[in-house]
Amino acid sequence: MKATPQATERKAGAARVSTAVLLGLVVLILGFNWPILATGLRSISPVWLSAMRLLGGLVIVALITALTGDLHRPRRDDQPIIWSVGIAKLALTYLLVFTALQILPPGRSSVLAWTSPLWTAPLAVAFLGEKMTRPRWIGLGLGAAGLFFLFEPWVLDWGNGAIVWGHVLLIGAAFLNAATMVHIRHHGGSRATAMQLMPWQMLAGAVPMTAIAFLVDGWPQVEWTPQLIGIVIYQGSLAGAFTVWAQQTILRRISATSTNLILMAVPVVGLLSSAVLVNDPLTIGAVVGLVLIMIGVGSNIRGATIDPVA
Repeated sequence: MKATPQATERKAGAARVSTAVLLGLVVLILGFNWPILATGLRSISPVWLSAMRLLGGLVIVALITALTGDLHRPRRDDQPIIWSVGIAKLALTYLLVFTALQILPPGRSSVLAWTSPLWTAPLAVAFLGEKMTRPRWIGLGLGAAGLFFLFEPWVLDWGNGAIVWGHVLLIGAAFLNAATMVHIRHHGGSRATAMQLMPWQMLAGAVPMTAIAFLVDGWPQVEWTPQLIGIVIYQGSLAGAFTVWAQQTILRRISATSTNLILMAVPVVGLLSSAVLVNDPLTIGAVVGLVLIMIGVGSNIRGATIDPVA
């Protein structure tokens, strides 16, 4: 039976609301995660925190899918997206970002790691045939200017090799994240849901990351405290499992370019939360950058088209 115009409009309205809620939650969870990560890395090495985040997420999504009857062997045509998300978006990106966080302050790290939209736009145009509408151009331009002010390259000690290396790691993570999100959007026709794919994606990332952790650091030497336990749980559940599922769900509804440009709000939350929670300084340049990014994000929220059936 063909859906009536009223039913189609209601479905589209529900999709817009649910997508907006998911985007808001992802922005808040990942933004607040920067100072949380910086605190956790004082007690756990980057490779082990990466492994614990993936292992925790794997346990959670495996239990959820098993209890709901959604745990199935993946189809052969879904294997590329499983490896892409598991290895590139999860294992490698986590490792690069967590390593950089030992060198750079969390606020500045959140800015560079979320330069993904600057890479996503040309990749999406080249590989997905996405069109750069006026709201997207405005959002990209304002976002790039905002990131420049937040980054404040004029205050960095470029003669310090460790600082330069930290920034290289974050730019690499941003590019990997952008490329994977374009791949997810390209693969959006899968009959499997985002949740059905997640156990296998988490497994694909958790196995090599855990092996690397053992090879590099051996058995983790950690002094467990209530705060540290809470940080590890937050990584596996909210920052890990939930946001990975939410981003893949969003990418089935909104273009890769719009998704990434809207998610530029993450470093805004990251910088503000870092200033409050770990005393990361908030400068005039940072405030200017925050304003520019939020205007750019607003432009893309208005211009984004949502697919109600995804």
